[in-house]
Amino acid sequence: MPSRKVTIDIGINGAFLTRRWEEPDNFMRLTKELGYPYHELCSDVLDPFFSGDKSFQMATAR
Repeated sequence: MPSRKVTIDIGINGAFLTRRWEEPDNFMRLTKELGYPYHELCSDVLDPFFSGDKSFQMATAR
């Protein structure tokens, strides 16, 4: 029976970043500093009540 290799990529959920580190560059820097190669964007950071106007939200999503 042939063997198979399974790879699991572990990332970090960005929910802990909401309302603390507002800038996307800060999200990615902190994710990297914590040793995670992948970052899952939590849509809470796009909450219109907390995260600014539409142009800020669109820039963050990009």
